[in-house]
Amino acid sequence: MQRKTEWTAVVLTVMVAGLLSGCVRVVTPLAPGSSLIEDSNQGLVFGRVSLLRDGGDLLTVQGPFRRRFGWKLLQEGSGKQFVVDPLTSDGWFVVSLPAGHYRVTKITYFSEHSGLWEGRVPARFGNKAGASTYLGTWEIEFTPLGGEGKVSTRVLNEIDNAQGELNRFYTGPRQSIVVGLLESDKEGYFSLLEPADK
Repeated sequence: MQRKTEWTAVVLTVMVAGLLSGCVRVVTPLAPGSSLIEDSNQGLVFGRVSLLRDGGDLLTVQGPFRRRFGWKLLQEGSGKQFVVDPLTSDGWFVVSLPAGHYRVTKITYFSEHSGLWEGRVPARFGNKAGASTYLGTWEIEFTPLGGEGKVSTRVLNEIDNAQGELNRFYTGPRQSIVVGLLESDKEGYFSLLEPADK
């Protein structure tokens, strides 16, 4: 428990330092039933992350351990950085972001069972103000070897299922839906930063 408290303090310190310096903006995904978007220069991005290991999806498997997946983004052109952590704890996500083009510069996975993993899978997407951009299902297959692991990825178009999830999360005025699938490199990595207390 002490180690978790220390880790939480480190994460909060880094986030506060980033906010005070004005270089990182923390973004919270929409909760189910949300009806408001911050301003008209923003658009929604939505989709699903599937983190596969040993034939199962780590984000949807039932069990006693809490899990979350997050990402760090760089808005191209402006150079603004955004942290969305957690992006999701069950796979589905809906996030409101300023219109523009983004690069995923870092991914994180945390499980109370294994600890905090951080990695990189270069990926890109865009969104439009006043629209809902579907990014697809980002399948990330994770093969850990000790404290490191390779990942391989692919992006699937499952728009029919995703529209229902978008409606569950966002209940505000209807927006046009744009299919703008995430452009992801095929390979990346994860490294174990902080093992869980056993």
